[in-house]
Amino acid sequence: MSSTSERTQTGEARPPDWSPVPEPPGCPLLWGALYALAGLLMAGLLWATGHPVPGAILSALILLGGAAAALFPRLARAADRARETVQRVAGRVLAVVLLGGVQVFVFFPASLVLWILRIDPLAPRGDRGRSGYWQPAAPGALRPLHRRQFTYEPDRLVARRERGGRRLRAAVGAAALLLLADLAGGAVLHRLDHSGDAAPSRARQSLLVLPHIDAGRGDPWLPELAREIDRVWYDKHFDPFLGWAMPGTFAGRWLNITDGVRRSYEPRGGRGRTVTVDFLGGSALFGLFQRDDRTIPSDIARLAEADGIRLRVANYGRMAYNNWQESLLLSQLVASGRRPDLAVFYDGNNELVSQFRLGPHLDPQHQEAHEYARRIGFGQYGEARLVGPAPGSRLSRLADSWKDLSAIVWLERRLRGVPTEETPATQSFTPIWIANQVLLARTAGIGAAAVYGSGVRLTRTLARGDGFRTAMFWQPIVYSKPVVRGEEAASGSLGTDPSAWRIAYTVAQRRLAPGVFDIAGALDRVRRPVMFDFVHTNEEGAEVVARAMYRRLRPMLLRLRGGAGPSR
Repeated sequence: MSSTSERTQTGEARPPDWSPVPEPPGCPLLWGALYALAGLLMAGLLWATGHPVPGAILSALILLGGAAAALFPRLARAADRARETVQRVAGRVLAVVLLGGVQVFVFFPASLVLWILRIDPLAPRGDRGRSGYWQPAAPGALRPLHRRQFTYEPDRLVARRERGGRRLRAAVGAAALLLLADLAGGAVLHRLDHSGDAAPSRARQSLLVLPHIDAGRGDPWLPELAREIDRVWYDKHFDPFLGWAMPGTFAGRWLNITDGVRRSYEPRGGRGRTVTVDFLGGSALFGLFQRDDRTIPSDIARLAEADGIRLRVANYGRMAYNNWQESLLLSQLVASGRRPDLAVFYDGNNELVSQFRLGPHLDPQHQEAHEYARRIGFGQYGEARLVGPAPGSRLSRLADSWKDLSAIVWLERRLRGVPTEETPATQSFTPIWIANQVLLARTAGIGAAAVYGSGVRLTRTLARGDGFRTAMFWQPIVYSKPVVRGEEAASGSLGTDPSAWRIAYTVAQRRLAPGVFDIAGALDRVRRPVMFDFVHTNEEGAEVVARAMYRRLRPMLLRLRGGAGPSR
């Protein structure tokens, strides 16, 4: 053992040798195996949750890294040094972040409350009139001081300095200050949250989510049409019967709506009587990113004209509608006195969207059913008032006003992923898929087919009672066709999981109601990119789909017109 009295050979004093005790040698092979095992488990988890590509990449990196470390020890040592550096930096960053969070969210609010209440937990208690803070300890009255040697043990028998009245006044004042701070913070947060509502480019996402995809190349009118479609979508309003409704009138260069019907191509000639055909469907039937005279109904009217059949088509397509909503829309039109010769439905995609958004269900409902129930306070998903002031009372209105401005309520809704009250439920078109799509795929397909079958039965019953005919078409989407070059971005767009949607689509397709025209393969032979996203096509895709539909509709249209007409 060395000491300060030890001297070197020259007689000078040297510092003591406080060298650290050498650590026992580790086992790098064991640690490497543990790291590799953890990485492989993570890769397996990615694979099991429907992400095979990242899982395969991670597995390959682990295997390559392990082989390189075994063959080149210097590389392994360099990797260890890099890992230690990353761990050291990450530790420092996490320490700053976590301790900073504790300081901001724990110590600061606690100290603020204590300051408002004038409470000092470290202040000695007792009679300050004494010459000192020494107090005689009664035998057995206090714990032995050796248990808490660095704290002051107050005498429990001494009266407290602050009485109940002062504490109560301080508590009321603190509550008032906290309420004012909550309302002020909420007003600022809500103001910042909705400061961009007047600027559509910032607050509203365009429905044309992939503006540079190959399907839209060579269409100079596309940007202007997309802006017109966005205006129609964001100008929709609540409808208590259908869920929501589009503007009844809109005038644009490429998109025009009159009395809720989008303008379509009008044939100029033909033989026999004019056949009226009402088309109902979602956004694909409405004609997203297709001009008025190039939608599916317009193309069918043009094909019928070439066959000598004069059609008067009405495009009642509604963005984001499913078949059940369209059936209700048709019943509303019939109740108002409109009776077409033929009602044509084009569906499939939004039935799956509802299942993945709301969760698998067999009862007909639209995509915003849960959100409407939550806002109104009805049903299983409503925020029912079990306790509290009666609705409509003055106290209730005060409570609602507080909710609208409260920073606490704003934060709680954000943590739950619930839109704030100023944000309309249907202002955002981007779907929010629940849970893991792969796990829900088969059940979602079964539910989609069941709800679709309910709408089909309702429509056919209505048609038989009012004397018109119906035709149901199951639509193609990107997951029902081969993905051609230029459509890669469409697969997986808007957060859809391609593997899950292919399963769900196939399951629903196999359970279609009898008599439904399945045209899922209509786009299979098209070798050019026609998909803007996972469901919407360009004008060429709409024309291909229209031809597939017209082949099934032609015999029906000839009978409705009267006369055989030329063969085709």
